[in-house]
Amino acid sequence: MLLQRIGIWVCALAPAVLVTFVISGFDPILRSSGVMLFIIFAASYAGCYFVWNWVFFIRPAELKKKLPITGEELRRKRKEFYDSLPR
Repeated sequence: MLLQRIGIWVCALAPAVLVTFVISGFDPILRSSGVMLFIIFAASYAGCYFVWNWVFFIRPAELKKKLPITGEELRRKRKEFYDSLPR
């Protein structure tokens, strides 16, 4: 778990730096204000962290729960569905 978090921190660093440089390039006033650059960096870093966490760890677990693994499980669910229909 710790290794996953460290990996996400590292993966979120590059896009956050890129976003900060792109935004500071549009407005020269932001370059002189270190506090605003830090706020932009912190917000983009947090956003990238949560996106990477969702993409690599939360979403695959959700998909694994939803998708049937074997044909036997699919047949069992199909039978349960048709048995639950009113006759």
